[in-house]
Amino acid sequence: MQQEDIEQKDDAATRASKSNDKSMNDKRDQAQHMAEELIAEEGRAKPRSALVTYLIAAVIGLIIWAAIYYLWLST
Repeated sequence: MQQEDIEQKDDAATRASKSNDKSMNDKRDQAQHMAEELIAEEGRAKPRSALVTYLIAAVIGLIIWAAIYYLWLST
């Protein structure tokens, strides 16, 4: 009796494992497809030029310098 229960549980676990494997394979394929789409989309994106990055850093630096200078003058 106990051996039959164990065998039935093993059969049920095997069936559940096979269906779980199929859904996991489907999810893996879907995730891989989405990753490939994102990589392709990144390749099409136009990267910011170094000059624009430098100008943004310069403007932020000037703003910080002006704030510090203003605080120094007010003391």
